[in-house]
Amino acid sequence: MSHSETCHGWYGNYPPKMDENLCDCRHPTYDLKWWAYIHVNGSIQLKRYFDVRDLTEAAESPFVKDIIQPFDAFDREAALAHVKQVMGIA
Repeated sequence: MSHSETCHGWYGNYPPKMDENLCDCRHPTYDLKWWAYIHVNGSIQLKRYFDVRDLTEAAESPFVKDIIQPFDAFDREAALAHVKQVMGIA
């Protein structure tokens, strides 16, 4: 991956997690992790991810139709855009 793709590129609607050790640029690091599930009624339930218990509880719930695995996102809006892209409902 080139310097430009790694440090200055954009993926989707939010910047990727950047590592200051890759270049002399100064970058913010986005450590917010998110996950989501699709409720049986079709609604998207977007959640902050803290640990594997989040996913375990969701997998055991009769109200969860599908689970979107944890991912990094800049903020809630970017996280929701990512989920919609993954679900194909942009």
